[in-house]
Amino acid sequence: MAIDRLLHSPGMGFLDDQTKDELLTLENKRNVILCEREELWRLKSRAIWLQCGDENTKNFQAYAKGRKFSNSIWELSSAEGEPVSSFDGLADMGVRYFGDLFTAQPGATIAEVIRVA
Repeated sequence: MAIDRLLHSPGMGFLDDQTKDELLTLENKRNVILCEREELWRLKSRAIWLQCGDENTKNFQAYAKGRKFSNSIWELSSAEGEPVSSFDGLADMGVRYFGDLFTAQPGATIAEVIRVA
């Protein structure tokens, strides 16, 4: 490989400007090739799932169901430390959390309200 040849060339690790430029060019080309290869595999993996989803709905539906199950929130701890697992309890916790998050504190100035953290 050209990069290895340049890195292990005689010169005790000291590279001239031409060798440095050549090494930088080769490394940039390698990075571009690796990014293109990664994108190709990403697109192929999506195409396989789309193809399996069209031809094998049982497999696709099982995968989607498993993802939904693993991404679901089944239980949270309330402010008092009590576990909440009912849908209504989780919904109320969410409403309260975001209500508190987006409500201005009493006595806050407009500058404090619009301050970007």
